[in-house]
Amino acid sequence: MTLRGLIAILCVAVLGVVAGCFVAGCSAPARQPKPYGASTAKLGESIALLGWNLSVSNLRFESDYVLVDVDGAPSEQGKPHAKPEDIRFGLYGAVAHQIETYGLGSCSGIASLTISPLSAPNPDRLTGTVCVGPVNDQNAVRGVYLYSPRDRITGTTAAYPVAFPVGVLPTNRSDTGVIVQSSSVEAWRADGTMVTQASLGDPGVFNGNGYMLLGLEISAIKAQYSDESANRGGPLMVVVGPTLPPGQGLSHACAAYGSSVLVLPDAKLDAVQLKASLCTQGDINEALLYATLSLVGTHAAVWISRD
Repeated sequence: MTLRGLIAILCVAVLGVVAGCFVAGCSAPARQPKPYGASTAKLGESIALLGWNLSVSNLRFESDYVLVDVDGAPSEQGKPHAKPEDIRFGLYGAVAHQIETYGLGSCSGIASLTISPLSAPNPDRLTGTVCVGPVNDQNAVRGVYLYSPRDRITGTTAAYPVAFPVGVLPTNRSDTGVIVQSSSVEAWRADGTMVTQASLGDPGVFNGNGYMLLGLEISAIKAQYSDESANRGGPLMVVVGPTLPPGQGLSHACAAYGSSVLVLPDAKLDAVQLKASLCTQGDINEALLYATLSLVGTHAAVWISRD
């Protein structure tokens, strides 16, 4: 065979492969997008996060709650991983108000459910059902995310003072790309007595323990927040303090809202615009007059049930 003939055969072969690519698709499998730096998977798939291999499946609605089944084991034997009690779950979608919960104990108090609540039979095992809610608009929920408030990306923290009755003044967008400001501020003593501006002159009002409930508005420019989250390696979380360990709170409101929330809106929305409620609690002076709000980068994962 002549050299010219061999070249002709090779050209035909290459053209055939190219044509086949157009027909059957020769590109590499499409990778799941990472909304705001969070690892993403479909329900039922596994993600390595926080030293765990975690899968979330079977999203359903019961008694106004979103339920998912969780299974987890360490991603590397002998390596450190997040404590089960530190893993926090939230609803992903166009929800009107961010709703989160710690996985362990999330289904307590929902007597109408017949399930096996999430448990950690040993430090290297997570299994069972997580309950997040209550939520009225089921159509707004597209998935579930998780993170740990203790997982903090180095060099990403910005902190701001919070005090009753003002709350937190609008944060500077140039600090983190995000603006957080309080929309409401309410405070109580541990005995249930509400603290008002009129009672601030009473020297006895700041003795003992108390808590403050902050209504927050969180906003950012979508493109900027998306780029910064990708470069950072994850979204930001809003964390307030002081606080008490889960299960030791001073009120039902503090147990329901907690002291952290992830800034992870539905990537299909045109803007980053969230509403959330967080609680500071403990010594009443620290919780009401010397509280702190921090914006911190963290690692997160989201499981999406539908496009």
